[in-house]
Amino acid sequence: MSFADNYFKRHFFILPKLYEPPSGLLYFIVVIPVYLEENLWKTLRSIRRCELPKHAIEVILVFNYSIAETQVNKLRMEQEYVSTEKWCRENSQDLLRFIPFLVSDLPGKHAGAGLARKIGMDAALKRFGQVNKPHGIILSLDADTVVDLNYFKVIEEQMITGKESGGCILHFEHPLSGNEYNENIYRAIIQYELHLRYYRHMLGYSGFPYSNYTIGSCFGVRAHVYARHGGMNRQKAGEDFYFLNKLFPHIHFTNIRSTCVHPSPRPSDRVPFGTGPVIQQLIERPETEYLTYSPHAFFSLQKLFTTVPDLYSATNLMPFMAGLEEYLRDFLHRISFEEKLTEIRRNTSGRESFTKRFFLWFNAFMIVKYLNFVHTDGFQKIPVREAVTEILKALDIKLSRYEAQNLLEFFRDIDRNGSTLKSRSF
Repeated sequence: MSFADNYFKRHFFILPKLYEPPSGLLYFIVVIPVYLEENLWKTLRSIRRCELPKHAIEVILVFNYSIAETQVNKLRMEQEYVSTEKWCRENSQDLLRFIPFLVSDLPGKHAGAGLARKIGMDAALKRFGQVNKPHGIILSLDADTVVDLNYFKVIEEQMITGKESGGCILHFEHPLSGNEYNENIYRAIIQYELHLRYYRHMLGYSGFPYSNYTIGSCFGVRAHVYARHGGMNRQKAGEDFYFLNKLFPHIHFTNIRSTCVHPSPRPSDRVPFGTGPVIQQLIERPETEYLTYSPHAFFSLQKLFTTVPDLYSATNLMPFMAGLEEYLRDFLHRISFEEKLTEIRRNTSGRESFTKRFFLWFNAFMIVKYLNFVHTDGFQKIPVREAVTEILKALDIKLSRYEAQNLLEFFRDIDRNGSTLKSRSF
């Protein structure tokens, strides 16, 4: 019996027929959803050029379209699949196999990036189950993404030596200049990547224990972890955010910084939110700047999160609540904070278990609700460059220039070094 069998008994799945059995040396399976892609060849050649590790790699390409898709696009997808299948046959080798398949006429209600990624990751789990490799790595990538030459070798090195790790988060950097895109796109992606890094580091600054990046092309998860935690979801967008935040409280993830994934900055309207739609909006209004959450919203959270262990034994919450900002108090009343604390205390036996259970409740999804709530009629969203400049100056971190690209390079540097923003009271 395979370690993956229970997963397939309990969860919805669509499995394509992959006729060739997996290699006994299989350790990596890269999953790439493919839908009307212009840069797929760039991604495939990037993988093909990689230095090969000791273990075998499979690259599963999930060509997919909805039953509601136009006939023109269906025909285009089928033609892309045929040409890619030929390239895959010609470029596969013993330790690196490209495996494309086409999943057509998916239900319109669920068709999208999440379902396509789930189909590919389920297929990867099935193949790891066939060779009994529960510690095999399922890597998630996008069809417009380039990886460094040492991508596989670095992941192999760090994940084989770190067997206690259930997954990995990979360093990423969007291209910021060149001839492939126009200047408005590069200007837009500088702002959006700066927002992503600012948001992640401000979560960590606030005291939230699970402040990792959640980007669909920049993570990997062990097969047994994927199976045990119910697999990928079918969200049309944000599937990576939902999936990874489900795992972070329970699984140790290795942050891999010595290789890099380069996602595309291209605009897109295929999904309701994420990089593509943001870039589209910014290039349509090039005079605008990307607005992000006020630093003060995170400072308010810090006052809550740093006090959480003490709330286990607190008998009177009135002084604690009085010390919080008005907007945070309003939000806590809205989510029945005091009643929830009572419930959490009742189901825990000490400060440590209380704290863990608290953050299972006040999780990344709750933080997004809080931030949106307090920015409705409390704090004001501000240009991301202003937000980052404010926090750096408050922390007495001096830069030669405070332009958006300089600020982004600062955050990239501290991510490469595994550093964090200094902790300081405001």
